[in-house]
Amino acid sequence: MGTRSAIGYRLPNRQIRAVYCHYDGYPQHQLPILESSYNSLQAVKLLIAPGYLRCLGETPEYLGGNDQAEVVNNALMHWRNNDCEHLYVFDENKDAWEHYDLRD
Repeated sequence: MGTRSAIGYRLPNRQIRAVYCHYDGYPQHQLPILESSYNSLQAVKLLIAPGYLRCLGETPEYLGGNDQAEVVNNALMHWRNNDCEHLYVFDENKDAWEHYDLRD
């Protein structure tokens, strides 16, 4: 079973655009990759543009299909209800990644 997560960025209106990632969503794996390889808004947009991820690695693996980034009113609740355990959000104003643990 994978550690599910969502990866995205904060919009100017404070909403979050994110995609699902099925495997290896724990912070010890994803944060170092996100912080070193996806440290700008443009890089994050390119990462999530193809849609849902199978896993994040040196080369991201995508699930394929038509699943695209989602913008929802309450991202924490949305991704928790979709069985994600972690949410990673790039905040351009802070120029940093934020991690949210979604486990109860």
